[in-house]
Amino acid sequence: MKCLILCGGLGTRLRSVVNDKPKSMAEINNKPFLLYQIEYLKKNGFNDFILATGYKSNIIEEYFLDGKKFNINIQYSKEETPLGTAGAIRNALNFINENEDILIINGDTFFEANINSFIKFHKEKKSQISLLIRYIKNANRYGLITISNDNKVISWDEKKDANEGFINGGIYIINSKLIKEIPLIKKSLELDIIPSWLKLGKEIYAKDDPSYFIDIGIPQSLKDFIKHNSLAKQKIVFLDRDGTINIDKGYTINTNDLIIIPSMKEKMIKWKKDGYKLIVITNQSGVARGLYSKKDVNNFHKYLNEKIDFLIDGFYYCPYHKDGIVKEYKKESYNRKPNPGMLLDCMLDLESGFIEYLGEKKKVLPCIIDKENSFFVGDKNIDIECANRFGIKGYKVDYE
Repeated sequence: MKCLILCGGLGTRLRSVVNDKPKSMAEINNKPFLLYQIEYLKKNGFNDFILATGYKSNIIEEYFLDGKKFNINIQYSKEETPLGTAGAIRNALNFINENEDILIINGDTFFEANINSFIKFHKEKKSQISLLIRYIKNANRYGLITISNDNKVISWDEKKDANEGFINGGIYIINSKLIKEIPLIKKSLELDIIPSWLKLGKEIYAKDDPSYFIDIGIPQSLKDFIKHNSLAKQKIVFLDRDGTINIDKGYTINTNDLIIIPSMKEKMIKWKKDGYKLIVITNQSGVARGLYSKKDVNNFHKYLNEKIDFLIDGFYYCPYHKDGIVKEYKKESYNRKPNPGMLLDCMLDLESGFIEYLGEKKKVLPCIIDKENSFFVGDKNIDIECANRFGIKGYKVDYE
């Protein structure tokens, strides 16, 4: 599959830091942002690229040439006048084969998504267009996307004020037959074409990926990406609690009911010696059901960690449930397993130099999660699904 990168943007909001080059050529640690994208895609098996250029395209072409020095192949689709994201895609149609799927990426976003898993998803859905989405807590720069249980896009409210939810990750797979329908004039894929396709009843599918995501459209985001690339990687063992670390008594909250599973404590000691951080990830719907409070959960975790010699570095728990009786916690939550929200929160906290510990943010050395060497251990299928959705290995314990 070929990859089309849309790198013709003017970058008007970045003029204070990038005033003489295309936005995608913003320099980070002595190399352009676009090269970070290409290197990541190359790691995921992509070798054939089409760069859709526009503003100061000569800077991009002079740097990358035909791609041979980077062991890839590059073709250029140059727009003479600004065409918007949709027009730029249509302008590149001559480089795409008949009835061919192509990966399309916005040139100002970096999304460490599992691209091969996305391609598999697209093929399974037999879709003409699929996109990657990302859950975020503050979506006011982006607007929200709503999907059905089978991952079909229901609504598309791009660039509207919103609190939290799924946003467009700026990565698509589109079939060339559909690209032919885009007019060769200035149009936005996000604001014009996709909303019109939805109104026409076209099936658009979206896959959630909770990996690292950044849009360098504003100066602060560019600084954040520079910081991200300077951080060391940290191995993590994520652990379910009841049934994994301790015997599950059913809504276990009384310290008198705490029974540590000896074999798990031995494993935890070994993992700590091997340089892992140990972080508990647990659903606690008992809070929503009115069985106990968040304070009770934190007190139980404090007692638990004392009993296992303070092996646990952080605790993340979800107090929400749709069937709760406590109004504050009666709702669906992306943090409730098998959703990967708690792992996503942990990832963001660690990068900011914090970790959730007994209801407070504890300072730690900023780092990024080493997904290749991190894993999740739990006793239920939802733990394994949570791991898979976060992009790490999952292991199910069986003490019988």
